[in-house]
Amino acid sequence: MIKKILYALMILCLTGCATVSIPRYIKDDYPYKEKISADYDSVLKAAHQALKDLHWTVGGESEPAVFEESKDIQDPNNKQVMLFTEIRQSSMFLWTHYSRINVFLRGYKDEFTEVEIRYLGTTSVMFMKFAGYHNDRLAKKLLAKIKKNLTIQNSRDLGAPPKSQDADGKIPHG
Repeated sequence: MIKKILYALMILCLTGCATVSIPRYIKDDYPYKEKISADYDSVLKAAHQALKDLHWTVGGESEPAVFEESKDIQDPNNKQVMLFTEIRQSSMFLWTHYSRINVFLRGYKDEFTEVEIRYLGTTSVMFMKFAGYHNDRLAKKLLAKIKKNLTIQNSRDLGAPPKSQDADGKIPHG
């Protein structure tokens, strides 16, 4: 009987809880940046679709000037936005991982768009929490997905037939 009570107390002590707060805005401690030769509106649409494809929910958009000062976007033809994702939670037996992404887009006179991805992951283990701003694999995957979505958008805009059809618009048999 005493052993059962000790085991129960030990389990309660080990499972514990830690309060985790993940801010909506992620500071640029470790941003992933890339310039894409496409107009701002196309990249914005591709970024929304890429986040959706990777199972991230966009929780809102904001003018980045609310959070930080940017001196290189002063031209009125330039556009910028910051996309905020909802918090993503992954639970394991002894820990829980929370993560969020900010996607910062800066469009420069329809010449190119700079995509900046900011990531914050926090792992809660018992009474401790660990935070990190690195996720190279996720950033590369998101950037690749944005580029792929831009390619798909461009092929649709040029009137190319969908991949399942040939040039005459017929679906090949096979």
